[in-house]
Amino acid sequence: MTDEKIFFQQGDVAVTSTRFITPTKTHVIAGITAFCAQEKKLDASWAVILMVAGTLILASESGRNFIPGLGAILLLSGLIWLAILFFNRTYVVRIEGASGKSNALESKNKDFILSIVAALNEAIVHRG
Repeated sequence: MTDEKIFFQQGDVAVTSTRFITPTKTHVIAGITAFCAQEKKLDASWAVILMVAGTLILASESGRNFIPGLGAILLLSGLIWLAILFFNRTYVVRIEGASGKSNALESKNKDFILSIVAALNEAIVHRG
C-alpha cells in the first residue's frame, strides 16, 4: 500500500495522489482522463428579451401612448438582470473519464477552481 500524498486540501475538498474528494462525491485519480476549469454558461436570453421589448416600446410611436414608462422599466430590468448574471459568474472543475464528462465541483471563486485544477495536474503527473 502506498502513502497518499496531499496536493490540495481546503474545507470539504481535497486532491491527493489517488483521490479527488468533493462534498458530494469521491473520484479516483486513475479514472480521470481529462480535466479543466470552465466558466459556467449564463442564460441571458430573458434579459435580452426584456431589453429588446423595452427598446421597441420606447422606439415605437404607439409605445408613448401605451403605459408611460413601460419601455424604460423593461429596458432597465433587462440591464439589471444582465449585470447580476455578469457579476455572479460560476466556475466549474470539469472532469472526463470512462463514464463521460461531468462538473465535479463549482464555485464563485475562480482562484479556488484554478487551484484545484493545478492540484489535479500535479496528482496526475505524480501518478505517472
